[in-house]
Amino acid sequence: MDNKKNMLLINPAVRKETQHPIFNSVVFSSPPLGLGYIAAYLRANNKMEVRIIDEVVSPLSELEIEKQLNWLGSRPTIGISCLTATYSRAKELARTIKQIKPDSFVIFGGAHPTALPEESLTDKTVDLVVRNEGEVTLAEVCEAKYFGRDWSNIKGISFIKNGMIQHNPGRGYAELDSFPDFPYDLFEHNLEHYSDFGMILSSRGCPFDCIFCSNRIITGKKYRTFKVDAVVGQVEKLVLRYNQKSIYFVDDNIVVDKKRFFHLTNMIMERGLHKKAFFTAQFRGEDMTEEILVQMKKSNFKMLSCGMETGSNRLMALLNKGETVEEIKQGIELASSSGFLTTTTFIFGIPTETRKERLDSSRLARRLKLDSARFNIAIPYPGTRLFEIAKSENRLHVSQEWKNFNVQYYLFGDDIPYIPASSGRYALIFDTMMANLKFYLRPKIIWTIIFKTDITGGGVLSLQKRRNILRTYLNLVYIWFFIMKRFCYVGIKAAFEKNGN
Repeated sequence: MDNKKNMLLINPAVRKETQHPIFNSVVFSSPPLGLGYIAAYLRANNKMEVRIIDEVVSPLSELEIEKQLNWLGSRPTIGISCLTATYSRAKELARTIKQIKPDSFVIFGGAHPTALPEESLTDKTVDLVVRNEGEVTLAEVCEAKYFGRDWSNIKGISFIKNGMIQHNPGRGYAELDSFPDFPYDLFEHNLEHYSDFGMILSSRGCPFDCIFCSNRIITGKKYRTFKVDAVVGQVEKLVLRYNQKSIYFVDDNIVVDKKRFFHLTNMIMERGLHKKAFFTAQFRGEDMTEEILVQMKKSNFKMLSCGMETGSNRLMALLNKGETVEEIKQGIELASSSGFLTTTTFIFGIPTETRKERLDSSRLARRLKLDSARFNIAIPYPGTRLFEIAKSENRLHVSQEWKNFNVQYYLFGDDIPYIPASSGRYALIFDTMMANLKFYLRPKIIWTIIFKTDITGGGVLSLQKRRNILRTYLNLVYIWFFIMKRFCYVGIKAAFEKNGN
């Protein structure tokens, strides 16, 4: 039996090779919700003391790692959450932990290890992989370890046994009604370092199956919800205890269940929370009806976000979005005309995409009444159908430990992970940078970025929430010169590229 029933959970940072650290100072940051729910479950069901280190706001030095391992006691157990973009740093942390305390028990979880569990286990720095959602599985592993029981038959895990990798049967998705509330208290010591502390997840899963979405690897397609009164209780805590003026519902789509949405928003209004904070949510164009928008207006939703991805119906069908360009346009236009701030995302580099389709998407974004938009290059994350397409085309490029698998990577490196046969490498990067520049270098958008205090999330820069405004503006000047230098370099390369499409 371990002498301490402690657990350390780590949210790794993105490596500087993937994203320059100075960019972190101006993009929004929020507590890692996945690790938070796991910590809450372990505290409630295993009576464990749990610490979370979020490297986004608290980078871990080797000295700090040693300090945390000493707190854990003998045979320390550490859980590390991995996205593909953070896998490189996660492996670095695992190696450091094993060097300091070789008897440490290191567990990987998250989207990347779920999709590729064998990869995490190959170098013996990781002892076990928790696949899919981690709350119940990790609780069973920790309980078995603490009491010295055999954990090797627990569902939903992968590990090495007798020199061979063993994948136990998967675990079904848990109902969320019995889950404890999100533990904001574990993050409150970093409250001033999070630009967006007021994040809430009221549901998991999405009934749609877009080919690029890595969320489905963890949550599946079954739509599940937390109890409405528990969700509203968390809103109340954020508003009254933590003085949050903006609350961001990070559900894939807050209006999948319209009856529940009305119940949720009515309860928010009954408690008067709509008078103390405003709300942001994500939606699909087809769901934006006048009835929904009227309710959103009454309950003080201010910003609505959706994924448009492309202005081409041909590519929309290829992405398996389950909606049309016209439906999304109509939803955005209706929301904007109703007084909401609107934001969307576009993906460039979709299989078979032509340069004309990219340029048409860029023009569409500028024609729509959008307050914010992001243009990213398609990343074929492991576990998605886009990943399988890229592999089948023999056009998948993975750098060491997946360091190039980040939507922002095109700003820092040329070896992007996927380039469709219909495009040139530099033409794709150039068009993505140009689309962002053309959208944001307009007076209305510049004004919104600098002065709108009711913007949150959606990838926009929320400068009014920064403690050190002067430093933030200096960082923006540096970023501006950094981007323009990169833009000129890519433009020259694109001009001489044979396959510029």
